[in-house]
Amino acid sequence: TLARFNVLALGVPLLVGLTLAAGAVWPAHVAGLLRLSCHCDPAVAGLPSLHLCLAHPASALPLLPPAAFLLVWFGWTTVKQGRAVAVRLLAARRLRLNTAWEADTRHGVLVGDLGASNAFTAGLLRTTVLVDRAWWRSLSRSERRVVAVHEETHARCGDPMTHAVGRLLACLAPDQLTAPLLAGWLNSAEQRADRAAAAAVGDPLAVAQLLTNQARQTSAPSLVPAFNGGTTEARVLALLSSPGTPPRLGSDLALALPLAAAAIIGAALAGAHIHSAVERLLHLFQ
Repeated sequence: TLARFNVLALGVPLLVGLTLAAGAVWPAHVAGLLRLSCHCDPAVAGLPSLHLCLAHPASALPLLPPAAFLLVWFGWTTVKQGRAVAVRLLAARRLRLNTAWEADTRHGVLVGDLGASNAFTAGLLRTTVLVDRAWWRSLSRSERRVVAVHEETHARCGDPMTHAVGRLLACLAPDQLTAPLLAGWLNSAEQRADRAAAAAVGDPLAVAQLLTNQARQTSAPSLVPAFNGGTTEARVLALLSSPGTPPRLGSDLALALPLAAAAIIGAALAGAHIHSAVERLLHLFQ
């Protein structure tokens, strides 16, 4: 579904901002095809006193105080969100290191005391599936298979990394816009993992039944990629309407590099025009 691209959509404000920032200080303009010349050469008549250019940084000093204010005003939210993500990742790491885990080699998971009937994939680059011991023992063999394949799908798609990046990007726009996008991506990731589990056991109804049983046991869904994550109703409906074939697996951040490259190319091609437009806007307030 299109929701799998929600995290990339969250990165659009960052790419646009970086493109505008690079264009604003672009020191040259295109005088001809593939021929650049500095438009702020001192010999150019009528050079304004307030001027954005890397070649003449002193002319932009009047803008330094408001720029620093805006950086602090908007930057503290990013720092706060980054700290929250780091705290969560460190908590998962401590849980992994300080808990007695028993390896279930049949299903490729680590079983320990999580304190909740759930399973989740810990780590960003080197992922580990952690499962609650008491809950794991209560599951049948087929149900364990469902949980294991579900979490293995999260690991193969790099969903923990995508979720962490999404939470960091979410602080760059109003919460009213970013919260639905991040929640939509999480539901999409859970539904993809459910489809993979249903294809592995050959019975979507069995996966839907396990999800329903989980919803009866706990009313607090996980806010990270986990077996008890996302919206149960949406996940069950998606399972019942799925074609029964395994989904295509891959990181939802796969297009991040091409998008970044496109932003760099855009800044290089349109830098002079962005520079000129920003300067004209600034001169209106002089």
